[in-house]
Amino acid sequence: NRKAAAEVETYLIAQNQQHLPTNMADVQKRFTSIPYGWREIDIAAVVARLIYEQKATVKYGGETIRADDERLPDFLRKRSEVGKTKIQKREMISIQKMKESRDFLRSFFDIMDVPEDDDGLVEFIICEFENLKEHYDKLLNKYEDNNYPDKNKIIEAKATVSDLLYAKTDNIALVNKLIEMEDKLEDMQEDMETIEDFFKSQVDTFDEATRLESLLRSDLDYLHDETEVNDALNKIRLIVTINPKKDDFDYSDVPRLNDYMKIVKDGHNRLLAGKREEILEIVRQCMEEIHKGNRNDVYISDIIQKTDDFYTQKKKEIAETESLRILDGFIPGIWSEKDGAVKDIIAIEKSKVEAEKRRKEEEEGKKSGEDELVKETLVTSEPQKKKHIKKFYRQSLFPARVLESENEIKEYAKTIEENLMTLLRDCDGIEIN
Repeated sequence: NRKAAAEVETYLIAQNQQHLPTNMADVQKRFTSIPYGWREIDIAAVVARLIYEQKATVKYGGETIRADDERLPDFLRKRSEVGKTKIQKREMISIQKMKESRDFLRSFFDIMDVPEDDDGLVEFIICEFENLKEHYDKLLNKYEDNNYPDKNKIIEAKATVSDLLYAKTDNIALVNKLIEMEDKLEDMQEDMETIEDFFKSQVDTFDEATRLESLLRSDLDYLHDETEVNDALNKIRLIVTINPKKDDFDYSDVPRLNDYMKIVKDGHNRLLAGKREEILEIVRQCMEEIHKGNRNDVYISDIIQKTDDFYTQKKKEIAETESLRILDGFIPGIWSEKDGAVKDIIAIEKSKVEAEKRRKEEEEGKKSGEDELVKETLVTSEPQKKKHIKKFYRQSLFPARVLESENEIKEYAKTIEENLMTLLRDCDGIEIN
């Protein structure tokens, strides 16, 4: 087999010197003929040996077919393929280029163990840069739904790696391309260092600051008078708001976000604590008024239990809510729940009073039949007139005031009484909501 391989190698050298293109069909035609008379399978095995020993190169469709390619046996002996399979004497990568490329790869990937043979080196280049390209794809995936800096640099880095891998179909072309792109690859790696560090150690801080800035957009009105908090929030906004058209993101700003977030959180939490205290006091007042109802009455007890459950849930929501605006939105519902419960309790108590009154009247005896007949006649003869009830909001009837003395309280109550009496003059009743 070694002598046979030497014969085929000599033939390929001669073809190369004469600049004659050669395919597997040519090789089979020569070595199945006199004086050789080899079988096609033996010829394929000899050529495979030359490929394995890096003495011959096989190309199919312009692509260099490597020794571990599963398609190689078909290319070497299948009748439909041998005419398309080009073969030539292997042109070895020069020792100088091997050394230069290996030195670069050691430095670029920070690794010492780089293959010394042609195929091993080419396979190493393809494998490492394919992995690097896949890594850049994973980084780009992190930009989905996130506004991180320097996305364009990753896109450019991926394009640079793809440009190198475009030459992977030819060993010598690939090594030459690598040497040609050394400066460009080093510049790419330098640009990517800060981005890599960002995703390793800074992205969590950046994400937290982005979420905080987004959360507080609805609370800006409440922070209007908080100068220090507003200043820190503006600095956060300047850092996390990325302009894709600009290429000057300063990664040294990211660690400063921690200090800015502390200022914003402290100020916002202080306002949250005050707002929660305010709303919990409203809850306390509402529950206190509802609990004045008679618990011995089964219907009133049910109302009290229902409102207790409502306010218990509200307390939990108040403790968990991180937005001042949302907290303020709880207040109307808290008052409304109280108003509804109190109205129902009053209606129950009123019906009990009326029932008791009717019971006493029955005990005292009914009035004469004539009186009942007259009463019934009057009731049925006079049409029921629909009452005109006007609705007013408490905020309009009870303006905000700070009352510091008994006289001020009396004056305030007197003013409200006068206003209510005036409103009652042109209607049958007033409903206060």
